[in-house]
Amino acid sequence: MEMVDSGRPAGLRLVVLCAGLWLAVSLGAFAYFRATHTSEAQPIYYITGDEPHYLVIATSLQRDGDLDVLNNYREKHYLPFYPHHLGDPRDLHEMHALYGRGGTVYSKHPLGLPLMALPFFRNGDPFGVHLLMMALTGLLGVQVFLLARDLTGAFWPSLAAWAAALFSTPLLLYADQIYPEVPGALLLVLAVRAILNRRPCWWRALLIGGCVALLPWLHLRYGPPAALVAGAWVLTGGWRRCWQWPLLVLPAGASLVGLLVFYDRLFGGIPPVDEFGAVSVANIAIGAAGLLLDQQYGLLIYAPVYVLALWGLAQLRWLRVPHAWVLLLVIVTYYGFLASFSYWFGAWSPPARMLVFISPLLAALIAVPLARWNSAGVWGAFCVLTAAGYWIVYQLLLTPSLRYNLWDGTSVLLEHLSEQWGIELVALFPSYIEPSPVSVIWGIAVPVVVVAAGWWLRRGGWRTPAPLRRPDIQPPDEEAPSLATAGSAGQSGS
Repeated sequence: MEMVDSGRPAGLRLVVLCAGLWLAVSLGAFAYFRATHTSEAQPIYYITGDEPHYLVIATSLQRDGDLDVLNNYREKHYLPFYPHHLGDPRDLHEMHALYGRGGTVYSKHPLGLPLMALPFFRNGDPFGVHLLMMALTGLLGVQVFLLARDLTGAFWPSLAAWAAALFSTPLLLYADQIYPEVPGALLLVLAVRAILNRRPCWWRALLIGGCVALLPWLHLRYGPPAALVAGAWVLTGGWRRCWQWPLLVLPAGASLVGLLVFYDRLFGGIPPVDEFGAVSVANIAIGAAGLLLDQQYGLLIYAPVYVLALWGLAQLRWLRVPHAWVLLLVIVTYYGFLASFSYWFGAWSPPARMLVFISPLLAALIAVPLARWNSAGVWGAFCVLTAAGYWIVYQLLLTPSLRYNLWDGTSVLLEHLSEQWGIELVALFPSYIEPSPVSVIWGIAVPVVVVAAGWWLRRGGWRTPAPLRRPDIQPPDEEAPSLATAGSAGQSGS
């Protein structure tokens, strides 16, 4: 297999064709989801979880020109897009709301996503918002491919990583979901790619500043990784380019000041970020295992191909890419931050919601062992794990209600399969919401198996890996790029 890029125009056409295929699949899946995902016994609709509450904020901005959502819940302005009871106006918890200054009721959800959705939200119909989210996910997929090529310089492993990630959990399931995760992930990967570029220039500094500025408006939990990205830019040489400092500091600083003023006007200060429970170091051990292995929400349970991302993460030091440690810094720090929440699983939402933000970075790392080891064994493992993930996501697409769990320690997907197959599966898989001895066994065994399998595939004698070759680096183009290629390192398809 040729690991060095050739035939770049033909390769780019193939990427565009694949992106079109993904968009067609995503639209078809959404149409089926919208037509079938309803339940009268328990209010479950194709817009569910936090999604209708984000749309209530947009409704308040459209109808009333303000952020006071009390009258919107009281007068049930949500019925056009959520034909069930959504929130009792006497109950702040049901409305996902907080009291603000003067007793005004404001949503606890951030403003960034409703503002972004506002131009596409017409007459209570969120269809345009869903199209926007799918378009952003498609663009995010292009960035996954480009980041993988930035890291490996190899076309086919990068395309394989893109296909494995975009057609499986969590990105395919969140493509039509109205959550801040996908826009946040897009901003993050754009900023990381700009930092990794070997030839920094003015527009990349401005791009990083813009991403850092926007992330906290999508969700306050994106504030720490935004600060990490800004710090990484400084540590990777930004401190030497004094003339570029204003391009990053001014948008980021203006955003921070604006955010503080905004919350002070509404609540008299930053509201508590407690929708995911209490933050404690004592939660990290359970949360760290559950984010990957929990039978209801774990990433590796629903998309086992991300095992290759763990192998890729361990090989960053051998890549001939300057500052590849930035990926390790962002992934590990944000992962530990998520694990410290008592509600690390994200509650009523499709699996692995909390990891969607860093999933593009993990997805790109899938290409690293494929390119660096380039053996029959690792490609075979990739195919088997990808096929397993495709089969799982097919089950979730076929029966949409299987995506949602009541965080009681029992996976509805495993229950469904147990009934179909006549085999008790629930007891075989771990829960870290309701931990058991099985959870401890998985927590010990999986790291051992992953490390041993990686060592065996690396040392199994199938093939000695050749060092990765980077594509030639062209002089930087000082013209501002299109969003699809922003932050590209070298000739990574941009």
